Amino acid sequence: MRPAAFIHLQILPQLVQRMKLADIMTILGSIDIIMGEVDRLNDH
Repeated sequence: MRPAAFIHLQILPQLVQRMKLADIMTILGSIDIIMGEVDRLNDH
């Protein structure tokens, strides 16, 4: 089972296309990527 942070990280390039830096920071804060969850996928 994949954590939600992994899915959010995968869609990030599509979300930030043609956005300003301030908008990108808001998007990153709102989707709440937890890198510890994403890192666990490499253990399998």
